[in-house]
Amino acid sequence: MLPACLGFVIYAASLVVFPVCLLEMLKDLHMNFTDGGTLELIRSFVLLCILFICGQIAARIGKPLLLSIGGWITIAGLLLFSFSYDYQMAVISIMLIGIGSGLLEAVINPLVQDLHPKNPGRALNITNAFFPLGVFASSLFIGKALSLNFDWRMIMQVIAGCAVVVSVMFYIGRKAILPQQKTGLSHIYEIIKRWRFWLFGIAMLCAGAAECSFTFWSASFVRLRFNNLPELGAIATATFAITMFAGRLLSGYITKYIHIRNLILISALLGTVVCVFIPLVNSLIFFEILLGCAGLCTACFWPSLLALAAEELPVDSTLLMIFLACFGIPGFGIAGWLIGWAGDRIGLTMSFLIIPIFFIVLAFSLFAEKWMGKQNIK
Repeated sequence: MLPACLGFVIYAASLVVFPVCLLEMLKDLHMNFTDGGTLELIRSFVLLCILFICGQIAARIGKPLLLSIGGWITIAGLLLFSFSYDYQMAVISIMLIGIGSGLLEAVINPLVQDLHPKNPGRALNITNAFFPLGVFASSLFIGKALSLNFDWRMIMQVIAGCAVVVSVMFYIGRKAILPQQKTGLSHIYEIIKRWRFWLFGIAMLCAGAAECSFTFWSASFVRLRFNNLPELGAIATATFAITMFAGRLLSGYITKYIHIRNLILISALLGTVVCVFIPLVNSLIFFEILLGCAGLCTACFWPSLLALAAEELPVDSTLLMIFLACFGIPGFGIAGWLIGWAGDRIGLTMSFLIIPIFFIVLAFSLFAEKWMGKQNIK
């Protein structure tokens, strides 16, 4: 389970380096907010394409080996981006990162499900807690490095070097014996024909969108609204991340006492209230407090939705989780682009009012899915 946890840390670092370094990248590569959001959209689109095929590949070569390959491709993308000097080269690099991180995102959770079949909700929440932990640690590291005038290109190269260790660990575990998964077209149809699957998918899209909104744009929000010091922007991203980390550990514990569905719904409703006030505050301290509350509310969404879907739908869990990630990842891309696009037109502060919509739609989707379950609608 250690390689899976570290895999999420590297995945997080490869993601967060862009929002924390965004203003420096925009200046060096002559981009605006929309261009920056478009890079995230491209990464998410490529990642989505990889998700559609990696289930078949994992069944043939094994999940650990595929994760190792994903790590090496991510390393190549980070190194190439660090040598980018125009937007076109940045696009090619981000596509490579999308391929590599897509393999990590798609296969780590099914691997954890295979290793812990008796209590997947707890295992998935704990393992996924290492994603925000990675965001927290890398945000502070990157922010401090930028404040000390280290070039963002060198920072990317350091992250690529750290990813080598994880890729080697997955390669060492490539011979692990795991349960056989179903990959036939008939089983794929068995999943996608279910109405409840599509509602879980909408919820996953909103979960990804909510998570990306704060992870990708919080640093720029703070630097433009309160203080341009890179370290303060990084602290904002780190605040959201560390509260997500705590929230996922807490979620893994309290699922013993509260059903996963109720946990998600309560978090979505509380998160809606919190997010409405975030763009309206004029104090950095209050912004950080609300950002921490948003992290706690958002924490359980991704892993708990996966666990709930696996519990409710009698289908192969590996394919199910990969297909649900096919909704969550576009949520990252859509939110990253949408807030950037709105930021160029109405200001980045006001564009944050888009975020509560994601929480509301997520809650509505789960209410509808629960109603369908009671009506025995597949």
